[in-house]
Formats: sequence, C-alpha cells, structure tokens
Amino acid sequence: MAYLLSVNASHVNKLPKDTSPARWAGYNDAFENTCLSSGEIAHTIRSGYAIAPQCDGRRKAANFRAAQHVGVDLDDGTYSWDELVHMPIVVMHAAIVHTTASHTREHPRYRVLFLLEEPITDPDDYTQAVRAFMRAFGAAADAACKDPARLFFGAEDCSLLHMPDNVVTADDLAAILEAWPADDQDQQVDPQKRELPRPATAPPPDDGAIIPPAK
Repeated sequence: MAYLLSVNASHVNKLPKDTSPARWAGYNDAFENTCLSSGEIAHTIRSGYAIAPQCDGRRKAANFRAAQHVGVDLDDGTYSWDELVHMPIVVMHAAIVHTTASHTREHPRYRVLFLLEEPITDPDDYTQAVRAFMRAFGAAADAACKDPARLFFGAEDCSLLHMPDNVVTADDLAAILEAWPADDQDQQVDPQKRELPRPATAPPPDDGAIIPPAK
C-alpha cells in the first residue's frame, strides 16, 4: 500500500535555528508531492529528509491538499522508548516510531507516525484527527503537531521501529475520535488508563524490525 505525502530532499535533518526567512521560504517550496509505501517512508525518515502533508504549491496550511499520515512528537521525556512502543495505541495503530534529529540520551525525543488507509482532504477534518491522536498521549504531545501543513524533519540513521501491517482504517479513526473526543479534558488523564477501541493482543515486533535507541 502507498500513502500520499510530500518529501523535501533539499536538506538533511533539521534546518539551523538561525535559518533566514528567505531560506525557509525556499525550503517550504522544495516539498514534492509523492506517494510512498510504509517502508519507503521509513527509509526517507532515516535518510534525514522531511515529510509533510501534500500541498498545492508552497507548504502552508492555506495550501493543504491531502494527508495520509498523522504524526505526534513527544519531546518532554514523559515516556521511555520501551514505555512508548508498548502503549496499546502504538502497538495497535502506529506504523513508525523513531527518535528525532534532536534526540539525545539526556533529552529523549520521539515521534510516532500513524498511516491512514484513506487520505484526508479537508484541513479541518485532518486537524480534528491529529488532535485526537495527540490527546491519546496526554500532555506529552507537542501542540505544534496540530498544524495541517506540519512538517516533520527527518533524522538521519535514527532509531526506528517499523510496523508496516499497522494501518488506521476509517473504523479505527472513528473509534479513536470517540475514545479521545474534542471536548475531553484528558490532558490530565494518564493515557495508559484510557479504554481503547479494542485490546492489544501482541507486543511490537522484535524480529529485526526494530532498531533501538543507542545506549
């Protein structure tokens, strides 16, 4: 199966903090709409290239065209790698978990990527879906992820868990939206205690699909 997204191969890893507005403009113009398999997305990330939703022209919310992935950044150290990859919502639904370009042993930073069976073409619907996934991780989720044109920088040679069989169906998405509704004040609720749409039946694969974080 292939997924709609855009890729920027003009730069490896994150842009420097002092990047000029002109450089940012050129960078945002360099995203190319494409269609990749789950494995190709994982390879793109580990090559250090950024991904984003598809846009008509420059990457920005007003130009949103379609998205078939949902990303959640976890930068505050709430979860260890082992805790994260064994969360039920990750085991059941996440296709990729990886360390980000800013990850260090002292300050762990992770990204969880969910791939959707059907693309979302309405930016408001996409934002609603992203917010539901964010609420599943409580206050640990980076609020910036809700931007409908959100870019996720690649992370060259990052630690990455790939679970290609996990695809979020329309029914899965509806259940997640119901489990973590927009009016739910679950930023104060432990996500591990949330009742999920169905129980996890297996741990993440340990047959070589996982490259754990460096010790």
